[in-house]
Amino acid sequence: MKRLVLLLCLVPCLGSTASAQPQTTQSSQAIAFVQSFYDWYLPIVNDDNLHEWRYKVAITRKPELFDQTLLRALQNDADAQAKAAVNREIDGLDGDPFVDTNGDPAPHFKAIRATGPLVTVVGYDEQIAKPLVALAVEVRCKQDRCVIVNVHYPAHDGLKKYDLLSQLRLLHPPAKHTP
Repeated sequence: MKRLVLLLCLVPCLGSTASAQPQTTQSSQAIAFVQSFYDWYLPIVNDDNLHEWRYKVAITRKPELFDQTLLRALQNDADAQAKAAVNREIDGLDGDPFVDTNGDPAPHFKAIRATGPLVTVVGYDEQIAKPLVALAVEVRCKQDRCVIVNVHYPAHDGLKKYDLLSQLRLLHPPAKHTP
């Protein structure tokens, strides 16, 4: 009888451990993916010889890193920016969406934790405990592949919380089709 009670207690524990394992693995995969993106992207952001929007370099060189909806929205923004640049205007994002600045970015970015599909990323100078910027990169991972789905920004400097896809939809509303 004692063995049956012990067995009944252990089975739920084993089940919760097994279900926690994929979540931990997926979180680790998401964090590693986002960190590798920033390790690749920061040298591009800091390249003073580039004369185009840095995020355009990212979506051109590595489109496979982005969900198709986000990729199309960023491509639309880059196209609008190129057309507006002829007249020295800005039509779209006024800054880099992945480092959350239109000036010099934080020198270091670190993916620090994952909560569901959101990976918290901090940009910092000398100490990670005193971040200069924080954002949440939304990712979707399937098997051995992850993609960036969206970027979420916290409220700061008088701005409310917002996300990249919503901002791009506001800047470039989809064309309405008339029958």
